[in-house]
Amino acid sequence: MVEITFNKEAINGYQAGLINLKYFKVRNTLDYIAFENLPDMDERRIDQFTLKWVTGWFRLLGLFLFKRIRLDYDGEVPKGAILLLQNHFSWWDGYFAWLISKKLGKRFYVMMLKEQINARPFLSKVGAFPVSPGKRSIIESFRHASRLLSDDNNLVTIFPEGEIKSIYKPQIKFKPGISLLSANYNYQYHILFSFVFVDYFSSPRPTVTIRLHWYDSNDFSVEALESAYNNEFVDMAKKQIQ
Repeated sequence: MVEITFNKEAINGYQAGLINLKYFKVRNTLDYIAFENLPDMDERRIDQFTLKWVTGWFRLLGLFLFKRIRLDYDGEVPKGAILLLQNHFSWWDGYFAWLISKKLGKRFYVMMLKEQINARPFLSKVGAFPVSPGKRSIIESFRHASRLLSDDNNLVTIFPEGEIKSIYKPQIKFKPGISLLSANYNYQYHILFSFVFVDYFSSPRPTVTIRLHWYDSNDFSVEALESAYNNEFVDMAKKQIQ
């Protein structure tokens, strides 16, 4: 198991009184660890049969509900794992993220609320892994995400809002939990922003457009990621109405 420690920036980004942490010195550096030893998250392998069945069902349903799903990306795919940050406004968002992973040739994983996976256990067989905001286990969830991002073949999806919000919300607020991952960024994976837009125009069925943008700054704080995402969202929205 790859052991990950969380530095001061990570802990400061999650000061909500939700997890109990203590610190100690190791090799003259100040490292932070969880107050309790947390059990390893299940290393469930993706079941290809279940994945094909689930994505096939979504694809079939999408033929009836959508006029078109358009992924606006034709660039090269850099070598390495990908952390996908996407706006979260619908029940379809996991499927949209899977389409991105397929387009980029990556193995799909997505962080989801534990209660959603408990209600639909098959999701754990198609790349979903649980997170419980406000509980100590959130550390293990982001530790697991870090392990997945150590594999160049993986794409890990996180919805930084932490819950479904209206698509018309002008600013996306990142939950502080993502600081547990961004503060340990090691340049071994790439951060990709995803923006999903829905337009009906004169059709009874909507067209879904997914626009992508690589994050290319050296500032990986939650504040910088949130600001960059929101600024790029404005630019992508302008392209959408051109």
